[in-house]
Amino acid sequence: MAGRCGWVAVLRAALLLLGLVISIGTVPDRAMSQSATPTIIDFRVEGKTLFLEISMNAEAFLAGLRPDTDFSDADEKMVSRYNALRKTVSSELEPMVRDFVKPWMQSLQVQIGSAAQLSYEGVRIPVVGDPQTARISRVLLTAPVPEGAGGMRLTWPAGHGALILRQQQVVAPYTGYLAGGQTSPLIPLNGGAALDARETLKSFFPKGVAWVFSNGVQQVLFVLALVFLSLRLMPYAAQILAFVAGVALAMVLRVMGLQVIGVSTVALAIPAGIVLLAIWNLLASRSGGLRVVAVFVLAMPHGVVLFDGLARIGVPPDRTTQALLAYGGGALLALTALSTLVFVSVAIPTQRSHRLRGRMSVLASMLIAAIGLYWLLAPVVLA
Repeated sequence: MAGRCGWVAVLRAALLLLGLVISIGTVPDRAMSQSATPTIIDFRVEGKTLFLEISMNAEAFLAGLRPDTDFSDADEKMVSRYNALRKTVSSELEPMVRDFVKPWMQSLQVQIGSAAQLSYEGVRIPVVGDPQTARISRVLLTAPVPEGAGGMRLTWPAGHGALILRQQQVVAPYTGYLAGGQTSPLIPLNGGAALDARETLKSFFPKGVAWVFSNGVQQVLFVLALVFLSLRLMPYAAQILAFVAGVALAMVLRVMGLQVIGVSTVALAIPAGIVLLAIWNLLASRSGGLRVVAVFVLAMPHGVVLFDGLARIGVPPDRTTQALLAYGGGALLALTALSTLVFVSVAIPTQRSHRLRGRMSVLASMLIAAIGLYWLLAPVVLA
């Protein structure tokens, strides 16, 4: 009797297990729907083209599901649609993905100086594998990179779950996490977003020095106009300090988002300032408070130009202060060194002859004024 009861218990347990298996098998949609895969965008720049490779659970997007969540609590019709798409072969799924991505990519806001014009280039869809595992398709988008663009900012659409944004093929690339509706910081296209504070200073200082020798001809002529006021140390030092202060203030204001002076005005203000200071040298030989104030004000357009040069390179999103200090410091140090070298080379040999010093100042100031006047009038004459 005891043996018979034992067999009954075993039979009941077997029937219970069989019922459990059958009950699980009757809800395949829910069993297959356990998936949590955030979307990943890998971006890079090659030549004048931005490439965005989007690794996405295309079936989830097509079904209206958030790909980074558990589907067990989602609408049953959406889950059924997802599971059906998950079993669809690549060749049949490709046109569906294409038709979805072309209008959808308009909501993917990418700024490279201005709004980027995204183009759909195709999709790679893996073959059907384990239906319970998310199939990750790779969509390729491209956009032209405008001349002089230094950074990119991307806004991930709301309601699309999480995004992992990764930069490729640069030194110290950016990697970030965006929730739906969030916007990335301005990411330098040339890399450097992952630099620490020390590395940022080390990297951007030589860039500021190099800018002077490649793009800073007008800035060099401006500081030379300061040298030839009187070829005396104290007036020269006071003017250099005013120049540094004016440039630094303009750069800080630009970082704060304040437009110090318009681009078209800068193009005229810089050569006009050079002409004004050079003519001032011809009419006066001493530096007073008015001269120092004039140098400070006239230096601000140079700060705008210098900041724009930094913006073209691209500023690490978390290292703006360090990049500004290093880049601006490198450029200002180079300008100061060049003007000081000229000052020493001219002032020391002529220190015993006031007449020779005066003649050198007059000749140099006339030449500087002539060059500045050419820069000021050339656009109007050539136009």
